[in-house]
Amino acid sequence: MVILDKTATKIIKLNSGAIPAIRSVLEQEAMVLLGLATTYVLVVNGASPRAVAQLRAFKQFDKDQPLGILTRGDRAMDVAKIPPPLKN
Repeated sequence: MVILDKTATKIIKLNSGAIPAIRSVLEQEAMVLLGLATTYVLVVNGASPRAVAQLRAFKQFDKDQPLGILTRGDRAMDVAKIPPPLKN
């Protein structure tokens, strides 16, 4: 895991013990770069407008370009923007 922020880059070996460190970084509105088996994923706290704006700036995305959201299945409706005709 690589933590990307304005002051430092930290590399932490990803394991179950790293979860508190990842959570702490996300709570501080910094980006985390996770190395997965076949790709890398940039992660931010989606509940933080500042963190999402930081991700958009980093990726050079404007406000109209969609971002992928990963969440638990039971929270999907809390974070999804679904047009009213499709909600039911």
